[in-house]
Amino acid sequence: MAAYDPNFPPCNAELTAASFRTGFNRLHHTLATQIPAIPPGQQGPPGVDVADIRNNGNGTLTVIMTDATKFGPFTLPPGPQGPPGEVSGQQLNDAIAGTSANSNSVNTLDENADQATIIAKINELIGALRR
Repeated sequence: MAAYDPNFPPCNAELTAASFRTGFNRLHHTLATQIPAIPPGQQGPPGVDVADIRNNGNGTLTVIMTDATKFGPFTLPPGPQGPPGEVSGQQLNDAIAGTSANSNSVNTLDENADQATIIAKINELIGALRR
């Protein structure tokens, strides 16, 4: 088979499928005979893999490879807004604001209270806090 002609097609030549087919076949033949003659190269180093993906806690991730190479930080896109909770923040603050007063009905103990009085006072306090 004739060799591939890199000067084909000449300027202003009539282009036909047969002439292009012949040129491609010559190119294929040239490459097919040269590729087996190329010696293989040396074995490359083993590839690396992802060892860990760390959430940095500030909306970013860092990727750590098995060879200790680090990539990132990558910014995480914000997620969708979740549905509102059953209680708004203001409702929660309003509810908490009065809870300290629950124990106001329990009087303090004097320093000489005996064990039975202390037990009774603890029970009274527990009852008041459960209201």
